[in-house]
Amino acid sequence: MKTTLTKKIELLFEQSNIETAKPTAPPVAVMTLDKLQLQYETLDHDGLLENISYMATKMNSTFDNWNLFFTRLIPFFEVGFLFSEHQLQNQFLFGKEISTKNKSIQLRLPKSNVFQILRTDAQAVLTKMNLAHLFRTEKMNCFYIRVEDNTGFILMTAKAEPWLQLKMDSLQKALINHQL
Repeated sequence: MKTTLTKKIELLFEQSNIETAKPTAPPVAVMTLDKLQLQYETLDHDGLLENISYMATKMNSTFDNWNLFFTRLIPFFEVGFLFSEHQLQNQFLFGKEISTKNKSIQLRLPKSNVFQILRTDAQAVLTKMNLAHLFRTEKMNCFYIRVEDNTGFILMTAKAEPWLQLKMDSLQKALINHQL
């Protein structure tokens, strides 16, 4: 009896439940994301972050190039969203790239200088995206980076100062190298 109950509970926490959870059942998604959040650790090697732009291959469009760059950020940040034309195009949560198919999240992005890293409140951003209920953000730092006129990244990390500043400096170098 105990092993049957244990197996049922384990099924609730499987990764596939994140993508199949319906909006009417956020507790399963919350529990699954909490488990992912507790297990996930970012890569702390800033030298690797600086050099991810060298691994990029030139794609047919600039958006495809930025999308590839964005996916290479997954090991370095807990949460990331790629917006283009105010529409969510790609996202990752705690090391897992999550499909944006059938999701229509729109967010008006601020106009800033290209590659300027702006810091903001993670809870406020997730509230605007109607995702605040999904996971805890008390220790999250949130950053917005515009990479083109209508394309930008929102990245979140639990990294603390002074390591956070080193990570963001490495990210800025990688962005500049990617553009060259």
